[in-house]
Amino acid sequence: MKAGDTFFLKKGAADNHLRVILSDPEAFPDQVVFATLTSFDLTKESACIIQPGEHPFVKNQTCIAYDRLIACRSTELSRLEAASQIVWNVSVSQVLLERIREGASLSRDIKPRMLKILLEQGVLD
Repeated sequence: MKAGDTFFLKKGAADNHLRVILSDPEAFPDQVVFATLTSFDLTKESACIIQPGEHPFVKNQTCIAYDRLIACRSTELSRLEAASQIVWNVSVSQVLLERIREGASLSRDIKPRMLKILLEQGVLD
């Protein structure tokens, strides 16, 4: 598990939101931050818009839901994986990971706690 890896969470019914790990789970195992990709529309923040073709999963204009960033322990992700509650997908490119991270610093919707974690981890400048 590393920054840029993507996954789906299973929650009862299949969950169709791809998540991407933003932080380094090895360096910061107690606070692994990940973001959710969601379909873009004019009601959503445009700090990072992902176009079809930038990742195999993205078929329509997509954005990062910075208001829904989550931090958890890497052991929790490993536990979910062991329980078959995580389905890994293709990692994002380094270029796309950097755009997603940059978008976090531009976001007006990011929660202060998440911004603080990413700053403390050196993910954001």
